[in-house]
Amino acid sequence: MKHSFQSLKLFVVLVVFFTCSSYLAVAQQEEKAKEMHPNGTVKAEGRKLDGKKQGYWFYYYPTGKVMAFEKYKDDILEGVAKYYDQNGILERRESWVNGAKQDSAHHFYPDGSIKKLGIYKNDLYEGLWLSYHADGKLQQKSYYRGGQLDGTFEVYNADGTNLQKGAYKEGKEDGYWYFYDEKGVLLNEGAYTSGKRTGEWFKYSKSGKKKKMKIKAK
Repeated sequence: MKHSFQSLKLFVVLVVFFTCSSYLAVAQQEEKAKEMHPNGTVKAEGRKLDGKKQGYWFYYYPTGKVMAFEKYKDDILEGVAKYYDQNGILERRESWVNGAKQDSAHHFYPDGSIKKLGIYKNDLYEGLWLSYHADGKLQQKSYYRGGQLDGTFEVYNADGTNLQKGAYKEGKEDGYWYFYDEKGVLLNEGAYTSGKRTGEWFKYSKSGKKKKMKIKAK
């Protein structure tokens, strides 16, 4: 019995020893880190493990105001990041996965209303992106594929009047387009092929009279 008790005691001591040793080894590898501006103020601060950024890092303007906070895993951006202007007002919010922008992104006006929003895929615009005027009315509606405009494209002025309507294909105007004045009156229309005007184009007078346009070679 005495031998068994001593063996158990030795086992407990060894477990405690190795647990503490492992903790100390990790603690020695982890450190709080700072980066400084030339004027001596803190530029960035966070923690590192084995010399690599981990968790949340905070970035500052030389004035001391927060510029951004980002989340890292082994020195690579991972998670939600937020970026601020020099007055400390949120400008945009992005999501990062393995060092690349992914999923939803939001850009803001100083009052916090949405300025622009859409989706990233591997650091590139993908799918529907929307831009808004400061009062919240739609300014632009566009579609992307692999970072290039691809799909319908619409532009609106501050009162909601349609100014442009057409489509892109692989980053170039393609298909039929319409252009309007600030009151929504049709000015001209015609087709594009790979970014170049093709076929017949028409313009409209103030009275609405339709007339063929001369296409200038690019």
